[in-house]
Amino acid sequence: MNMQCHETEPLLIDYLDGQLSPAMRAGVEKHLETCATCKQELEEYKVFFHTMNNSSMEQPGPALREKFDTMLQSELNIDATSRIIKEESDSKVVPIRKYAFLLRVAASVILVTAGVFIGTKIAPGSTGQSTSASEIAVL
Repeated sequence: MNMQCHETEPLLIDYLDGQLSPAMRAGVEKHLETCATCKQELEEYKVFFHTMNNSSMEQPGPALREKFDTMLQSELNIDATSRIIKEESDSKVVPIRKYAFLLRVAASVILVTAGVFIGTKIAPGSTGQSTSASEIAVL
């Protein structure tokens, strides 16, 4: 199995950790025998991991912890303020249901006005003061 550099480089960390299958491991080792670039990258990974394993964990000082707590509280305050502002802006939005009553009244007024207008056009001779039974029956 001849592997290329672009195939080998992503596998180098798994190679160091022993996470590769025997076939993949053999392919990486064969490529490393002939490729100086990948061999150099493998050595750099080894040095890096060795340094990381041998370095001691540093603990932050109390001043850093206090600064972190202050920044965290500041972020929480900003988040709370933005939520309050959002809730206030949402409460200003009036749902359409409140306008439904006004729309019904407007539609009723339009229908009554249209009915009166049509009624005056159907019976042009009547003044609207005296209506007989025959005129009502015609409508």
